[in-house]
Amino acid sequence: MMRLQTIPTDECLFKEKLGENHFHTYASLKYSGRNIGNFTQEYYLAIKKSGKLKHGVNTAAIQKSVDFLVMGV
Repeated sequence: MMRLQTIPTDECLFKEKLGENHFHTYASLKYSGRNIGNFTQEYYLAIKKSGKLKHGVNTAAIQKSVDFLVMGV
């Protein structure tokens, strides 16, 4: 049986940005371009057309797969 980790790590923190198109993007705080060791790229949360997650290295702010529409429940 697999146990889930109950203590969140620093990899669970994201920066949320509201774009001009009213869509939200989420970038990893730990792996953002402003941290030591990673000056070149932001890693975004992205979902492919197939519904699978896209690896952060292959993402960019201009891609449609990183835009999310936040809806109230």
